Order: sequence, then structure tokens, then C-alpha cells
Amino acid sequence: MRFIAALVLALLAVAALLSPSATASPQPLGAKPNANGMVDVIVSYYKPGAGIESATGPKAGARTLTADELTRALTAGGSPAAIQESASGSGAYVQGADLVKALTAAGAKVKYEYSIIDAVAVSVPADVAQRLGALQNAKLGVMAVENDAEVHTMEKSGAAAVGINAIDEF
Repeated sequence: MRFIAALVLALLAVAALLSPSATASPQPLGAKPNANGMVDVIVSYYKPGAGIESATGPKAGARTLTADELTRALTAGGSPAAIQESASGSGAYVQGADLVKALTAAGAKVKYEYSIIDAVAVSVPADVAQRLGALQNAKLGVMAVENDAEVHTMEKSGAAAVGINAIDEF
């Protein structure tokens, strides 16, 4: 019994050491900059009137950020702190077109604008990815910044590993 308790504590300690924190990880989900110093991310945003007022998003009545405010927060020397002061702790919303304009001004390359969800896939300079994370933490227009990476389904060889004899049976 002591062995199991020690094992559980050891696993919890390792998990705590390996878990990313919002402030410790400079890049979204461990994204690494490419040779040009760019990071591929998907940025989802709080759109006004989307009905997402909750404990996790901007408060009801929060204002909408302008493209100029976002550009200042995302570019060199900029900081989300000025926006945060003007938002009075209520968080803020952003229009998709204003976010795209600000990201482009900050050196991002827009790869895709999603129509079903309020999000955009972009390649951004590594420092801009960090600033997006700060906006996310302060609930200032940015809902999430996620690593944009390829996702693969289970291959036939992987099916045998989980006990499926023929993947085509499904």
C-alpha cells in the first residue's frame, strides 16, 4: 500500500513539473518558431453580440477594442496593460476584421479566417504570440491562442495496438 501511495505522489510531482502554466510558457501550447521566427497559431476571439458572456469571458457591457488599440498592444514596445486599464477589468470584445488588421500590422500572415467559429489561423512573430497570450489572460478580445498543427487519425497499424482487428469494420 505504501508503494502505491509513493508511486502516486511521484507521478503527481512529475506532472506538476511538466504542466505548462499560463505565464511560464512563452509560446502557445509549446509552439516553436520556424526558421523565420514565426509561430503558427489559431486565435479565437470574443466577438460582440456572440452571447458568450460568462465567468470565462468579458463581462456584460464590456467595450469593443479598435484595430488601432490591438495594433499598439501587439507591436514592439506595446503592452496589453493600457487596454486593460481602459477596460476597467471587464474584459473586452473584438471584431474579426479589426483583429486581422491588427495582426497584419504586427507582421502576421493570415492563413485562414474561419466562418463557423470566431477564429483566424495566422503565422505570427514569436513576440506577437506572447502578446496574444497576455491579451488572452486578461480576457481582452482574445479567447484562446492555440498551436496550429497537423492532426492525424489512427492508422490501420495503430488499430491493432488498441485491439481492433479490422478498422474497415466501422
